[in-house]
Amino acid sequence: MSDSDETTPFEFNLDSDAETETIARKRRSYCKGRHSAWALLCGAVMIVALLALVGLAVRISNTQESAGNLHDAQEGSGELPSCTRGDGKELTSCTQGGSSAEQLPSDPLERALALMRDFPLVDGHNDLPIAIRGYYMNQLDKVDLSKNGSGTEPTWQTDIPRLRAGKVGGQFWAAFMSCSTQYKDATRTFIDQMDVVKLFVQKYPDTFQFATTAADLEHAVAKGKIASLIGVEGGHAID
Repeated sequence: MSDSDETTPFEFNLDSDAETETIARKRRSYCKGRHSAWALLCGAVMIVALLALVGLAVRISNTQESAGNLHDAQEGSGELPSCTRGDGKELTSCTQGGSSAEQLPSDPLERALALMRDFPLVDGHNDLPIAIRGYYMNQLDKVDLSKNGSGTEPTWQTDIPRLRAGKVGGQFWAAFMSCSTQYKDATRTFIDQMDVVKLFVQKYPDTFQFATTAADLEHAVAKGKIASLIGVEGGHAID
């Protein structure tokens, strides 16, 4: 047999049209069976998902009905429950009806402020530390955050009066440095930025309190302070 007559492992050496038709028929049968199996599987998944949604809707409906019945019964007896958080704190933003619970204001701003009195805002990113470095090389004696700096030069976007006005309860201060520090002094400069956060927290102890956990955050808010956390921005901080 010559090289041109040899059959590779991925070729068929068919001797007749009948064999070709037999193989084609087997392939069609296999594909049809596989598609049928996928169709059955998809159908079963859709049925399960539909049943889950129906069950969820029923549970929500039952919960709402039970809550409505409870409220009607308490309203009829004149004993509406007080609105409290899980920690027992009275909520000024409670939306329950009746004279024992305060209604949310209709004005959007007043409504937001009422909600944030009960649930303080936690801001996930603030670039004040890199601004302090860029303008003053982290010399905090040249920075006064106690005044509204909206009309000063440079124009700060963050200061204590506006943090208080915005009901900020927690702030993640960004420790960031340019990617140009990668493979050079990235780790040191990131530590510098973490230090500047700790330093201005120490500079304003009546306003800020350093925090590293959720418990620390709650403790700071309970004392009327702004919990100050650090968020490292940029993987190049890992030298």
